[in-house]
Amino acid sequence: MNDGKLVLKGELELLSPLHIGSGENDSTDLDVIKDSRGFPFITFTSFIGALKHHLNENYVADKKDIDSIFGYSKPTNEENDTKCSVILGCDLFLVDECLYSIRTRDGIRLNLLNGIIDGNGKYDFQIVDRNAKFSFMLEAGYSNGSKETLLKYFQTIINMLKCDNKDCEPAGLRIGAKTNNGLGKIQLIKEKLYDYDFSDNKNVIAWLKREEPKSNFTVNVAPLEPLAKDFIIDAYLDLKTSLIQRSYNDNPTMPDASHNQSAGKDILNGQGAKGAISARAKKILNTIWMKDDVAKLNFIDQLFGYVHDPNDKKDNRLDKKPKKGKLLIEERELPAYIAELQTRIKIDRFTGGAINGALFDSMPLFNTMELAGETNLSKKCTRITIRVRNCSEAEAGLMLLVLKDLWTGDLAIGGEKGIGRGVFNGIAAFIKYNDHVIELNQGLENLGLLQKFVDKLIKEAGGVK
Repeated sequence: MNDGKLVLKGELELLSPLHIGSGENDSTDLDVIKDSRGFPFITFTSFIGALKHHLNENYVADKKDIDSIFGYSKPTNEENDTKCSVILGCDLFLVDECLYSIRTRDGIRLNLLNGIIDGNGKYDFQIVDRNAKFSFMLEAGYSNGSKETLLKYFQTIINMLKCDNKDCEPAGLRIGAKTNNGLGKIQLIKEKLYDYDFSDNKNVIAWLKREEPKSNFTVNVAPLEPLAKDFIIDAYLDLKTSLIQRSYNDNPTMPDASHNQSAGKDILNGQGAKGAISARAKKILNTIWMKDDVAKLNFIDQLFGYVHDPNDKKDNRLDKKPKKGKLLIEERELPAYIAELQTRIKIDRFTGGAINGALFDSMPLFNTMELAGETNLSKKCTRITIRVRNCSEAEAGLMLLVLKDLWTGDLAIGGEKGIGRGVFNGIAAFIKYNDHVIELNQGLENLGLLQKFVDKLIKEAGGVK
């Protein structure tokens, strides 16, 4: 009998901030989970649940293999048919307890009909900032010829945890909440895969002592094949005016509002960009849609997700189950823009004078002359990455129409749009879909190659009004 253990060890580094909620609201509306010493950690149940779901959704995986490896619980008549997972692990704790930070971010819920904040749509939440590292370990026992199957899944897990830094397809595993807003992006580093073949007694002793196995081991099994390709827009945009995605400070010596940062760098907050992109996409659909409203709602729900509001009496959806959207906006570091302090006042609309006590200041970001001569797009431009999982051609057409509005400055990103902030001008874009890459530049020479996707959207909508 060929029994043994496969053990995968390494570290998970946060490439974007992480939010795993504790259910508490002592410091913010949504606090991150912490251990008994006050340090953030990643619960193994959160990690392994996301891992199983990601494999099911994005890879050509045998359902029987998934069930045998990850276990299951299925109600059958009056009893539950259950199987325990063969994968063991533990909670993921900080590698270096001195190298992490917890920050507070502000969130808003937009009314997508008028683009303004809902009455009670303001909230804040905690995140573990990027660059923090967590210890990682998976262990699984094999016997009776199951080693090759386990190796295939372990190799797939390694690939998906390492690929996110390269914007691979499908998107790598993300954990925690608000992953469609760019959070929870992780990368596996310093990984080591061990095979403890128990036919050698030395490996049994090594496994019991938690030492490395005594025999050499190489993986000769191909990983799982991706199930579907994502639709990706990588757009490089030149900031024409100024930009602010507000972060508020309770320090009286600091400005009332400054731009969002992560790990000390100005970033394009995926949550704010996704809100603006989603609102514009729905506005486009409302403009062109000719079919019945139920078909339009189904199209919207598949792309943007859906949570039923029990107070909404006008919701005529037949299926009111919550759905997670397919649209993901990456969180990106911004170029070396300059932050400038600006003092503003609130005007009384009737008298035209300043309202008493309505003086405030903010620090938006501005483009610089030095960046104008930069040839490296990543250093010169704001990079906005739009990803749609398992994207249909009609959904791709809708995202291209949104890109057109971003490209021409018709769609602004961030706050204070009413005074002209957040306006961009398109420089270059790379459209990736079905193994093809189409490059757009300022002249938009290749735009005709993408018209078929917009035509699909028009057909889906029933024609233009």
